[in-house]
Amino acid sequence: KLVTELNKQELNNELSFFEVLFLIALLYFKNQQVSIALLETGLGGRLDATNAVKSELSLLSRIDYDHCDILGNTLPEIASEKAGIIKSNPVIALKQKDEVNDVFSRFAQKNNSKLAWVNADACPEDINAGQWENSHLALAAAKHLDPSGKFPDLLSLAKSPLAGRQHSCEYGGDQYLLDVAHNEVSIKLLCQKLTKFNTKVQLLYAMADSRDSKKLLSLLAPHINCITFTDLPGGRPGIEPEELSKTFQQIDSHIKPTILRHQEGIRKWIEAPVNGGLKLVCGSFYLVGAVMDIMNYDAEKLYTHSSSERLS
Repeated sequence: KLVTELNKQELNNELSFFEVLFLIALLYFKNQQVSIALLETGLGGRLDATNAVKSELSLLSRIDYDHCDILGNTLPEIASEKAGIIKSNPVIALKQKDEVNDVFSRFAQKNNSKLAWVNADACPEDINAGQWENSHLALAAAKHLDPSGKFPDLLSLAKSPLAGRQHSCEYGGDQYLLDVAHNEVSIKLLCQKLTKFNTKVQLLYAMADSRDSKKLLSLLAPHINCITFTDLPGGRPGIEPEELSKTFQQIDSHIKPTILRHQEGIRKWIEAPVNGGLKLVCGSFYLVGAVMDIMNYDAEKLYTHSSSERLS
């Protein structure tokens, strides 16, 4: 209430939805007296709200083409926006293409920041490549902050399940794969997993209006036998299901998409029998979140190890 009133009365509602949530989060962290807060940038880095916080450590993960209309059309341009979080504090960066590494090195040198590299090559076949890279970064960060701490080994950390990320579960007797993949790099990682299945999937899909629907649906098309489009839950701006349906039929005219709207439509899709095979939900955090709400899914069910084994 304090933040929303401030935004309305003092700032003429200039704060974005993300900025309001970020300020609320900071107040919550302060009230809870947290020892460490992990902040992920909303978009970019240089001009992101999270960059207003003085950080003890900065992490730079995989740079790929995303939000190009705002961040730039080349990897160095996008990397420059991301590297805007580099201040005088230490930085740990994933080693990747030279054109990206050079940007990180230049920003670190300019800000007199100590830069450490993490090399995440040789990803095991049974592990998601993105999670393999992020696990390297997470362990490096944890050891930097607490050099004497006890942490899980890299392999077990990389195999730890994440709610909503290539997340296998069962509901109503049907098997599901839930994945918040919503851009080219994450959809490609999802398709790598789908390639390992012996059957095609039934897909429920929605996406934000800032994405290239034809490119992403073209990647998914070879892996599905039927597809249902819906609108983004919560009234978020997204591409209309009818438009997505037309785009998909340009890609594969043999599959006729179904359109189901709103929470009732999502519930209807979940309750429909699949008769074997797999149901896939992807395209948006909001969509996967809505499905998990309907399932009354408890993320703690993902974890079978004891609390003493968790990273603390």
